[in-house]
Amino acid sequence: MDDQICVKENPAQTLRGGFVRCVSFSPRDDYLAFGSKNGTVRLWPQDGRSDPQHLCKVRGVVQTVAFNSDGTRLAFGADDQAIRLWDVQERKELAVLRGHSAYVQSVAFSPSGDFLASASREDEGNIRFWDLTTVGKRLVLEGHTRGVSHVAFGPDGTRLASVSSNGQTVALWDLATGSMLRTPTLLETAATQVSLTSAPAKIGLVLKDRSIQLFDPSTSKRNVLLDGQDNSVAAARLSADGTCMASSSTEGVIELRHVPSGKRFARWNDNEGQARLLAFSFDGSVLASVSESGTVQVWGRSGKLLSTIRHSGAAPPAASALGRPAAHGHEH
Repeated sequence: MDDQICVKENPAQTLRGGFVRCVSFSPRDDYLAFGSKNGTVRLWPQDGRSDPQHLCKVRGVVQTVAFNSDGTRLAFGADDQAIRLWDVQERKELAVLRGHSAYVQSVAFSPSGDFLASASREDEGNIRFWDLTTVGKRLVLEGHTRGVSHVAFGPDGTRLASVSSNGQTVALWDLATGSMLRTPTLLETAATQVSLTSAPAKIGLVLKDRSIQLFDPSTSKRNVLLDGQDNSVAAARLSADGTCMASSSTEGVIELRHVPSGKRFARWNDNEGQARLLAFSFDGSVLASVSESGTVQVWGRSGKLLSTIRHSGAAPPAASALGRPAAHGHEH
């Protein structure tokens, strides 16, 4: 029997201090890391029992968090223009990487974990490529004419995909030479939401016309997963293996689609309303959503609500919204 949308038996946990800005699952899916607007970074064990654990607090908004491939390291970037590298098990800071002249918007580990790429929306289009084996040596990738909002490595770690901060250009880099492989692709319609996955390298784009497209940076080919007519996409995210696309609507509905066919196979109502941010677990079996109020919810792929973290300033949803299935809640 299909899972039913429900709230876990325990009341939603309350997170003291901090509207959630960014989230990321560890590769083993044992932790969900999130950064907040008040500069806090927390690790939430996904055992169904534990509360989020405070890791550290920095100055300004934490804009991005990312685990390395074995989950032993966590990197995050914030408004203080620095990237911090932490040991997850020991709960200690390993390094602070500086070089950006504006807040850090995106960080990504290479598949080997030896390198880290970082980008800023307001840093003259430069991408930093860090060698973590020497902790500090970096290569500056120059070529974007504007800031960069997203970076992701290819599956073999030799290439890097990037998207400009205005959502209009996509570039692919050869990391052996530090040069672009080709002239950046200019999108006909600017992207308002971007999701990158590295195995294989794909980019999911939510465009201003509210369509969802899948972009292959190595060929510049695009596949429309959902057209813009009668569509109100607020956020979208690709699974790590690139086989599933999750999207949320302004009406508070979450949908899952097969990639590349675009066929929808699940649909449910988010009881917190519109989700502005989505994140898949590494195995793709679980989806986290962050609402406009900053509430974090974790869902099964059929729409079963597994757990909820509501920050101290967020009001709970109306009782009538709890457990309310969307039409066609599960499709085959």
